[in-house]
Amino acid sequence: MNSLSKKIPFLGLYAFTLVIVLIAAILRFAIPSILYHDLWVIIVFFFFLTYASLITIQKFVTKNPENFLTIYFSVMVARLFASIVFAAIFILLDRENVFLFAMNFIALYLSYLGFEIYGIITNLRTHFTKRNRDE
Repeated sequence: MNSLSKKIPFLGLYAFTLVIVLIAAILRFAIPSILYHDLWVIIVFFFFLTYASLITIQKFVTKNPENFLTIYFSVMVARLFASIVFAAIFILLDRENVFLFAMNFIALYLSYLGFEIYGIITNLRTHFTKRNRDE
């Protein structure tokens, strides 16, 4: 799996999004009333937002690894603002389904945020254990 993830960048993001899509498809058929009608647009938005976040973090950390936390939190703030703008547009366009949109949006936001935090923690753990072995 490690060599495959080196050949395909962000393989974890693709796999995570595939799991989200499969869960959404199953729920769409089992309990369609709990899913927003344009859920797929929200999933695509979060996929590309997370992809852009990971690329930005990777690009800036390779240039200046000492400022990892500053870079990471700056990207997280930009991600939050992009999400707020996206949600505001959807809420203004579809006022009838605001509650359903908000619940689906928050669930996906927290899911992708958790995925990103898990990836960062895993990466940092590997980085710190490698550093401790070198000392």
